[in-house]
Amino acid sequence: MSCGISVIKYILFLVNIICAIAGIALIALGAVVITQAKHLQGADVKGINVVAGFIIGLGCLIFIIAFFGCCGAIRESHCMTMTYAIVLLILLIAEIAVIAYVFISNTKGGEIFDDLWKNRDKPEIQASINAIQSFVGCCGRDSPLDYGLSLPKSCCPESENVFSCVVASAKQNGCHHAFEDFIKKNFKLLGFVGIGVAVFEAVAFIFACTLANHVRNNERRSHY
Repeated sequence: MSCGISVIKYILFLVNIICAIAGIALIALGAVVITQAKHLQGADVKGINVVAGFIIGLGCLIFIIAFFGCCGAIRESHCMTMTYAIVLLILLIAEIAVIAYVFISNTKGGEIFDDLWKNRDKPEIQASINAIQSFVGCCGRDSPLDYGLSLPKSCCPESENVFSCVVASAKQNGCHHAFEDFIKKNFKLLGFVGIGVAVFEAVAFIFACTLANHVRNNERRSHY
């Protein structure tokens, strides 16, 4: 085996190790998104769950395929390496579709918060609103004035250490726009993570095809 092919073999192995780690990271990220979405009782979070489900599914596939890619590279099996390359190409196309969905998804955090705000009198819904207000750093739908004179403690920064929250010390930005920006920012983050994984997969596909072609040529020469 030439020096160049040896380098490709071990680079392919290394890239698949990185892809396997990225697959685990995607699974963890999707699980966190679903777990956090469950806290938003009373809100329509189907769009968020769909994206998270795709991410977990892709993470599992990436991990499994990367594992077999490592085996194919080390064993120098033409059949295993070529099968790996074909499956990787299919996965890459699917991942591009998911990335496109993430970037064009019309899941709107503002509408999700509005669903909660309409039912804020229910204790479980108010708990979801408090979680958003604490985590995102906002208060009320448009401003603290939406609560009148009685504000929940989640409207005030924890550093205030106040027994009761008042408008003057509350977070002044409303949650409709704050949660909208939060969802958009995190969806973009998921998209960029997917792009990074796709780049590694594209490199692995090219190297796998190169290695498989080299192994096949060696097998043909051995028959003469």
